[in-house]
Amino acid sequence: MLNSLKRVYLWGIDGRLRYQPVMRILREHGRREHSVLEVGSGPHGLTLYWPRSVVGYDTDFWGPNLGKLRRVKAEPGQKRLPFGNGQFDFVISMDMLEHLPAEDRPELIGELVRVSRRWVVLTCPCGPLALECDRKLVDLCKQRGLNHRWATEHLRRGLPDVWEVERAFRLCLDRHAPATLTVHGHLNTETWYRLWRFTIARGSLARSALNKLCWPLLPWLSRRNQEPTYRKVFTVEKLGEENRPGERHELRTFANAENTSASAENPVRPQRRTVPSPNVLR
Repeated sequence: MLNSLKRVYLWGIDGRLRYQPVMRILREHGRREHSVLEVGSGPHGLTLYWPRSVVGYDTDFWGPNLGKLRRVKAEPGQKRLPFGNGQFDFVISMDMLEHLPAEDRPELIGELVRVSRRWVVLTCPCGPLALECDRKLVDLCKQRGLNHRWATEHLRRGLPDVWEVERAFRLCLDRHAPATLTVHGHLNTETWYRLWRFTIARGSLARSALNKLCWPLLPWLSRRNQEPTYRKVFTVEKLGEENRPGERHELRTFANAENTSASAENPVRPQRRTVPSPNVLR
């Protein structure tokens, strides 16, 4: 009962929206016996919004464990994940990639693919429009006497571009099972900023209360994925040998996503194309 109350208190609208793509995949393809690893989970990660057990991997776990996250702490400087090849059915990493130095990001993507048996879901803010959103958020926090630590780190490290993440996935997929890679946008930039502008406040009680006021808006916010979007969702599904698509990996992504003029009535939808496998690209 106490842990349930803590989950309600810690529930955040931004976090709930961020985890929505992975929860959709877990509902459609996951079974109770499937294992889930979250890289960069923090103290709770997916378990705030998902009722089953998750293995969490991070450099630090601040705050109480609410009972569903099995914590594995990363050693300082450790880049290789301490798990076996294909050990987990689902491997997820939510808005963590951008906090790494740019030179370490491809290696992390390779590790996510290596330890996954079937699915990888990675989300991260991408591109100059997302970086501008972070800059506006940092300025807003300064006006209210606050320091937004992770947005400040985004400005310092810079955000990855979509093509950089796609390329890292394609290069590492050549060393593993054939797979499909799907890329789509998540949460319109203007909606993202307005949401943060409303929920930013001094004190955890005030922030928690403002987040709860947004709860009824969740169905509407879940549909606010028209481009330009703040983050991109990269989903890898490894295929069995019976589905092997020759020497190619299938890629479904957006065409000119940053320049599109999508509307609520005519949202941008993923386009589908096939790209050569990395051994051809090299």
